[in-house]
Amino acid sequence: MQSILYFLAAIAFHIVWSILVGMLIGISGWVALVALPVRMLIALCLFGLWLFAMYQAYMQREFRIPILGAIASRQAG
Repeated sequence: MQSILYFLAAIAFHIVWSILVGMLIGISGWVALVALPVRMLIALCLFGLWLFAMYQAYMQREFRIPILGAIASRQAG
């Protein structure tokens, strides 16, 4: 359940980020130069957290992502 919620959060972040950057590029073109490296850094961090969570699951350790873990445990029962 935590994996599903993490994926949904990552997709939601991607959509909101794309809309926000699209609106800001309309105002000023230099935003694209700043937004791309920031987006790549955030994507790298999200990928690293995903790999870490998979490794913890492989080692049969319980790892809860701070906000999503609590929501997932309530949903799973």
